[in-house]
Amino acid sequence: QTRDRMGETVPVVLTIYEDKDFSFVLKTAPAAEMIKKACGIKKGSSNAGTTEVATLSAEKLKEIAEYKMPDLNAIDLESAMKIIGLLFGLYLGSIMSVQAQDLSKDATSIITDSRTEVLCKSMTQSIEKESRTILILNRKGLNAAHFVCECDMFRSLQKFSGEILNASGQSVRKIKKSELQKSEYSSSLSTDDYAYYYECNFPSFPFTVKYEWEIKCNNGLIGYQSFLPQTDFQQGVEQATYRIELPAGQECRYRELNTGGKNIQVTKSTGTDGQQVIEVTASKLLPIQKEPFGPDFAKLFPRIYFAPSAFKYDKSEGDMSTWQKYGEWQYKLLDGRDELTEPFRNKLHGMTAHCSTDREKVKAIYDYLAKTTRYVSIQLGIGGLQPIAASDVCRTGFGDCKGLSNYTRAMLKEIGIPSTYTVISTTNERLLPDFSSANQMNHVILQVPLPKDTLWLEC
Repeated sequence: QTRDRMGETVPVVLTIYEDKDFSFVLKTAPAAEMIKKACGIKKGSSNAGTTEVATLSAEKLKEIAEYKMPDLNAIDLESAMKIIGLLFGLYLGSIMSVQAQDLSKDATSIITDSRTEVLCKSMTQSIEKESRTILILNRKGLNAAHFVCECDMFRSLQKFSGEILNASGQSVRKIKKSELQKSEYSSSLSTDDYAYYYECNFPSFPFTVKYEWEIKCNNGLIGYQSFLPQTDFQQGVEQATYRIELPAGQECRYRELNTGGKNIQVTKSTGTDGQQVIEVTASKLLPIQKEPFGPDFAKLFPRIYFAPSAFKYDKSEGDMSTWQKYGEWQYKLLDGRDELTEPFRNKLHGMTAHCSTDREKVKAIYDYLAKTTRYVSIQLGIGGLQPIAASDVCRTGFGDCKGLSNYTRAMLKEIGIPSTYTVISTTNERLLPDFSSANQMNHVILQVPLPKDTLWLEC
């Protein structure tokens, strides 16, 4: 059966049965061998991605793809050409829009296809459907092969499936939801956060991993999934899409960051029933290299934020169409949480009676806070944004940044010194002045405006 394939490497799948009978299936020649033969070379480049040793025409690539189709996990000829091109770092010519050589140069992984669909059913419920196909080029790209899904009381993982394909595009492993690991590890004392994860450590490179999953959001939407086509340095993107659909009358705003000069388009439309639809497409995003002492991830990687205007979150209604309105909602979360017991109020006045200036009073209160409390993170439901009551911090002696700042605010208020509960970011140098959203901040401090100075207290 191989007489007509003399001089050719013929892969064989041999099956031997218990009765010593056997069967075998002949496979097509390795793509690498066919490419070398078509190019008239004996071996490939010793410095892949840098030194070119030959050129393969689009016509020859098409011939090889047609021949390899039976052994590839490809739905059509174009997909077969894409698989071979990406695996061997070929320029695919005018037949396809992808230039795999550019995407794979200096890359450790390539997202060949990423799709996100967010379907909002109301102001409190949505379904997020995601799929991602990643080509892992070498061991340095393994982090991109892992799956992580973060959940809490508002977000739950409903569906999941995964698949690993070898360098020839053959499926070698199916991954079920039951194989995911669940972790509730946290540095917080109390939190409803948890995560599902899967560590993909396939030993042979290159390989492809595919994930599909669905998340249900319930009881509040204070933000929508962001569009982040690239998730790491040295990662190229062949194509990525994002679509969000909202009921009529429910507004969604968006803000682009670092998308200038990149092949990323955003379109808005209105559905037949008045629903708002926003779609994003991205293609041929080149890998971004990490440089010593260079800009961090947030300053380089393209992304698009999405946020509602009016929203409901854990039975609390608000509006974040502007920073002013969002700040008003944040301050409503403080209502009734600055009350202190009468004996403790008397203690505060006695503690500051000897102070001659407001600054000395602030120092006395701050020193007392340091001696009698400790930081403990508590992130339960809306408690991730709302501080625990000042009286509870006073009674237990602990709180997180929100609780301790609010407690200090309550003590200063009792002795006649106004202060401002201030939500900030420890990761973003500046908030976006023209786009208000909850995901830009992660910390709370206290501002104390004095006549000749303004104090910023880290409580």
